[in-house]
Amino acid sequence: MKKQAENSSQNESIMHSGDDSLSRVLLIVAIVLYTFSLVLLANLVMADEQKETHGALIKVNNKLDGDAFARTNATVKSVHGNILGIRISSSDFVALNKVKGVCAGQLDQKNEGQSAVKIESIKLKFSGANVVVGILDNSGTLHPKDLAQLKKIETDSNIGFISYRSDDPTSTIIIRNLKGGESNLVQSLAYMQEYARTVNKPLIIEMILGGKEMANPLFVQVCQQMAETGVQFVGASSIISGPIGTKAAVQLAFSTFNSKTGQITDRSDFWAISEVKEQQIMLLGSDNKTCNIFFQTESGFDKVYMSNSSDDRVMVTILTANGEVNYFHVINKETALIPRELLNGTPVLEDGLAGIYPYHTKKALFNGAVAQNQFVALGRASKSIQLHAESGMALHVGSPSPRTLAMSLSNLDKSLEIKIRNERGETVYRNSPDADTKSIQTKINLAENSDDMYFLDLTSPEFYQSIALQMN
Repeated sequence: MKKQAENSSQNESIMHSGDDSLSRVLLIVAIVLYTFSLVLLANLVMADEQKETHGALIKVNNKLDGDAFARTNATVKSVHGNILGIRISSSDFVALNKVKGVCAGQLDQKNEGQSAVKIESIKLKFSGANVVVGILDNSGTLHPKDLAQLKKIETDSNIGFISYRSDDPTSTIIIRNLKGGESNLVQSLAYMQEYARTVNKPLIIEMILGGKEMANPLFVQVCQQMAETGVQFVGASSIISGPIGTKAAVQLAFSTFNSKTGQITDRSDFWAISEVKEQQIMLLGSDNKTCNIFFQTESGFDKVYMSNSSDDRVMVTILTANGEVNYFHVINKETALIPRELLNGTPVLEDGLAGIYPYHTKKALFNGAVAQNQFVALGRASKSIQLHAESGMALHVGSPSPRTLAMSLSNLDKSLEIKIRNERGETVYRNSPDADTKSIQTKINLAENSDDMYFLDLTSPEFYQSIALQMN
């Protein structure tokens, strides 16, 4: 009997030991399954993130590999010369930057907020301006209740109309974007520019930005290219005229310029030399002769070789990393240009043994005018226009009769140049008073022009201001 008791005790011990071993096995299995589920969940989250698309701007040159670009599954939203607005996943964006012919890329800055629009105050602000006003607001997505107040919505173009064209010929059309992000902003901008051309009205863009957008050089290049064609940008100068970004390469654009008429015949996109190395662009002059421009690095120097068979002069526009735009005139027909910067920060183009200095410099996008003086509605009575504090000049403008601009300017700055441009950027009046002239009074007949808006540019070594004049 004692042996049976001992055996029973041993069996119970063996059974408890077996239960413990099974528990440990089950625990290990549970831990493995839990770990596996975590890994699987993480992979699913990563897969969702990779599938999620983002807005981006990219720059492409004429060597773009179309097949490789198609494999990135990028959706093109808008085209702005050499810059495309796209939607793409994060993983595909990494692959996109390795595609031949894609020379720059930048994802949109994220902004998860919502923006609002004060319909009546905006209408009142631009009432009677007789222009197309485009509002670019990057504070977030438009709130649903504000979305419902818009007169018309074009979702595919990311725009909504705050006010539409009415029977009043002086009515102002106001358009704004629906979503933020730089690629969405330029998508809206493209629609606004095309719409303004359709209704034959000047385009004024009011920028409501946070400042971070100017760190995206591709966004700035799109806006500056539009500014060069006569689109006027207004907004907080402290934001827009800030640095573009210290890592941004110097960008060059080329134009053929008829010095007799003061008109630009043809223009290129902005390029850094490294973006189009060993490539060529061609411009057409007003005499239908060509100017060939070739980009190359030689002996460690980035150079631009230029061969101009046209009688037109070549104008070089340089957009720098500190947010300045510099304009140069190149007279030589066959030359090699090397962009440089002097120790004091002055930009210069080396042209053989000589140096070409900018004949005009301003901040990107903005023309330097005081915001409240961007729009001056002209009437029969003469109006006094406030100029920048650094100028002691006094300006009065009016339109005493249809298609006539009256202007008086006193206490003239030294070496002052006065220029009036129409909506297309063509010069309709130019005057460079001599040193003995202290004031001028003039009436300018604009009967040959059908434009409703003109831009008065006042430039001297110490002063620059541009004012938009709306004809009655």
